[in-house]
Amino acid sequence: MIKKILYQGILFLFCFATIQAQDKPFQREFSIGANGGITLSKINFSSSDYPVPQEKTFLQTTGGITARYITEKYFGLQAELNLAQRGWKEYDEDDPDFKYTKSLLYIELPVFTHIYFGMSKRMRMVFNLGPQISYMISEKVLDYNVKTSDNENPQYSDVQRPFDWGLCGGAGLELQTGIGRFLAEGRYYFGLSDIFDNSKSDPFSISSNQIIYVKLSYLFDLK
Repeated sequence: MIKKILYQGILFLFCFATIQAQDKPFQREFSIGANGGITLSKINFSSSDYPVPQEKTFLQTTGGITARYITEKYFGLQAELNLAQRGWKEYDEDDPDFKYTKSLLYIELPVFTHIYFGMSKRMRMVFNLGPQISYMISEKVLDYNVKTSDNENPQYSDVQRPFDWGLCGGAGLELQTGIGRFLAEGRYYFGLSDIFDNSKSDPFSISSNQIIYVKLSYLFDLK
């Protein structure tokens, strides 16, 4: 369902931008800069044999570098190299003292189709859609206060699959100034891989990353 919505959204933006691009001057742009912001993450656990953890949204940080090349009127490519904190935070509605939080640090490489529409001479609406690959470089338990009977729950073991991939998309606003471009953007990442093994004999059939990003970026043009 999510894939279908993304595909339909890309098709709509492509058709709309093609209509908007007629009879307007165009100049190619190459921009680089930095980005930073927050992540709101969860792990989508699914199991038929084990209790699925109750989760709260886990707020952490992300940051990195951005390169963007606009090759056609209203279209371009954008790539980033980021460090992003992910993970999950558990709670137990029957036990207020229960705590479990694990932070996962990833290197991320998203590659987007970049689409923009001019709202004014200085303001644009931007859309980024595309694949993202990631690799986990560290994991850390931040809170651990669980019942003795829960100590062996499978999600408390080390992550088994550090490589991660999925689809990412979002929208935002860009302001062009005399000192560069400032962007504010929200994104959603839908993980298509799992952090734990998922064969029939494994505890979880699904354990995928689900992340909301809220980002601010600064870019400057290279002539």
